[in-house]
Amino acid sequence: MYHETGFDDWWAKNSAYYESKNITKEDFQRYNLKNGMNKGDVIFVLGEKSPGKGEIIIFSPNSGSTARNPVIHRIITENPIGTKGDHNIDQLKPGNNPAGVDEISISQQQVIGKAVLKIPYIGWVKLVFYELLGKSAQPGFCH
Repeated sequence: MYHETGFDDWWAKNSAYYESKNITKEDFQRYNLKNGMNKGDVIFVLGEKSPGKGEIIIFSPNSGSTARNPVIHRIITENPIGTKGDHNIDQLKPGNNPAGVDEISISQQQVIGKAVLKIPYIGWVKLVFYELLGKSAQPGFCH
C-alpha cells in the first residue's frame, strides 16, 4: 500500500492496471487513503463487512495459504471481492507469492474490517524500540 512518490507520479506509473479494472484517476482520487500507507502509520479499522470498491480492507488469508497474518489491500473488484496492494504490480495469486495468498476471490467471511483513518508517523514510537531490540523481523515491518 506504499506510494513512493506523490499521487500524480504514482498514478502515471500505475494507471494502466487500474484503468483495466474500470477505475479512473478521478475515481481513485475520491478513494479514502488514496495516497496509500507508509511504515509507521497507525491505521484505524472498522468491522465493516460490506466494503466497496476503492476501500482498503483487512482480510484473513485463504485456507490454502501459509500466510500467518491478515492482509491489508484495496478493493478493485466487488463481486467477488478482489484486492490489490497499491505498491504491487499485480494481485496476489497462488503461484505468484511464496505464501500462496489469493486476493482474487475473497469471501465475506475473510473480511475483518476496513481502514477508515490513518495517523502518519505515530507508529514509529513502537518501531524504533523493536528495531533497536533487533525484532524487526516481526510482523508489521516493511522493507
